[in-house]
Amino acid sequence: PTRGEDGLSLIGLVNSGSFILQSGDSGYDSEDLYAFETGYRFKFEERFSLDLTAYLNRYNNARTFNAVADSTPNVGGNFQASNDGHGQVYGFEAASNLNINENWRLTAAYTFIKLNLHVKETGLVYLGDLENGENTAPEHQFNIRSHLNLTDKIELDNIAYYVDNVRQHNIPQYIRSDTRIAYNFDDRLSLAIIGQNLTDRYHTEFSQSLYSEAVQIGRSVHGTLSYKF
Repeated sequence: PTRGEDGLSLIGLVNSGSFILQSGDSGYDSEDLYAFETGYRFKFEERFSLDLTAYLNRYNNARTFNAVADSTPNVGGNFQASNDGHGQVYGFEAASNLNINENWRLTAAYTFIKLNLHVKETGLVYLGDLENGENTAPEHQFNIRSHLNLTDKIELDNIAYYVDNVRQHNIPQYIRSDTRIAYNFDDRLSLAIIGQNLTDRYHTEFSQSLYSEAVQIGRSVHGTLSYKF
C-alpha cells in the first residue's frame, strides 16, 4: 500500500462550507492482480505487419473508500480506504503498419476495453462505487496515421482519432484530426507547423470529477523550430 492508503488524509471541497474527507487505514492490504496476456505478430515481407494482443486482468482486494461515522463540523462525508472491490478488465488491441513506398507509410491501431468491477455486499456506502467504473473508460478507440515525405526536405503527417463515449461522465464520442508539415533545412535544423483538433471547434475529453473543472479541448495551430545537437 502507498502512504496515502495507509494513513494519509485528504480534504476535498464539495461546496462552500462543506468538505469530504478521505483517509487511509493502517489495516489496508495490497491489491491482488492476476494478469494474462497473449499476442502474435504477422509480418509480410518488409511492407506490412500486424500485431494482435488480448489480455485479461482479474482483481481481488481492489481499493474502495467506504463511509465511516464522523462528527466533525462541516464534513459532508468521511470515507476510509478499504479492500472491498473485485472484478475483471479485459480487452483487445490491434496495430498495423503499411509501407506503401519508401516515402509513404500508414499506421493504424484499434483498442477495445471492458471493465467489470464490483464491490462486496457489505451494506456499506462507498465513494465512487466500482460498478460506476464500468463506464468510466471509452470501450472503443481507433486511430490512423499517414507519414509522407513530399520531398527530401518536406514532411507531411496526418493523424485521425476516434474515441468512444464515456457514459458515466457524460462525455460524448468524438473524432479528432491533427496535421503537421515540416521543412528540414538539414539533419539538425527543422521548422514545423502543427494543427490540432482541426475538424472540431472543441470537445470534452475529461470530466469535472477528475479535475477542478471540465476542460474543452479546442482547435489550435502552433509552430516549432528544433535544432539537434
